[in-house]
Amino acid sequence: MIELVVVISLMSIVGVLVSLIVSNQMLGYVDIARRAALVDRAETAVRRMARDIRNAIPNSIRVTSTYIEFVPIENAGRYRALNSTASTSDILDFTQTDNRFQVLGSLTAPASGSQLVIYNIGLVNSGAPVAGSNVYAAASSSTFPPSGSHVISPAGTSLSVSTDSAGDFVTLGSAFQFAFSSPASRFFVVKGALTYGCNLSDGKITRYSGYALQTSQPSNASAAPLSTAPSKATLVDHVTACSFSYSTGSAQRSGLLTMQIRIADKGEIIELMHQVHVNNAP
Repeated sequence: MIELVVVISLMSIVGVLVSLIVSNQMLGYVDIARRAALVDRAETAVRRMARDIRNAIPNSIRVTSTYIEFVPIENAGRYRALNSTASTSDILDFTQTDNRFQVLGSLTAPASGSQLVIYNIGLVNSGAPVAGSNVYAAASSSTFPPSGSHVISPAGTSLSVSTDSAGDFVTLGSAFQFAFSSPASRFFVVKGALTYGCNLSDGKITRYSGYALQTSQPSNASAAPLSTAPSKATLVDHVTACSFSYSTGSAQRSGLLTMQIRIADKGEIIELMHQVHVNNAP
């Protein structure tokens, strides 16, 4: 009888020790899994942001400490700058208004509401975009660039693509003069702006897209155009800190955008810094 009591006591002691060892190991595993999930969540967020940012038209990135805005490229191509021997060859004329030009190669018909951008140089004066030279500004009202011209076709001007034996042609709904020709004869098709906003009050980074371009950078998620953006999606939650900064670089040197975000969940904290090189050659 005494032996049985001793055995039971020893087994109880061993059981307690084993449970302590196993429980600590399980807690460690849970902690590691939670940290891995946080890292994956943060990395997925910054990689998605970086992918979108690299697809921005040159010189369209605007940054505050908690908001990043840019104009994403929907499509791109090259316009004909010199006529060919084909009878229907049609160059894009920058000396006057023009409503039709030939594309070098092929081009998918732009979606309704799309606009054309050619040589956006992103000029600003005391922080404000310069008219006719920056997609966020109004058309030029001076002699340079020519009055009424712009680097982006007017909102509401339709774009259509037709094809004949010479190739594809883009037709604008109304004649328009682009402010500058592109040294590479390059144009971009865009459809609205895109913003990543970090809101610490709800701990989320949200992606807003498809809204009309604004003169001033939107930085209030509760006000238009962000509150009324056609597309809104949470990129990542549990965000406790974030910081964005941008060095514009030049046409010869890439810009550099730096993103820092901190995510916390159940006592675990992960902080990541990610830098994106941005091609600003228009």
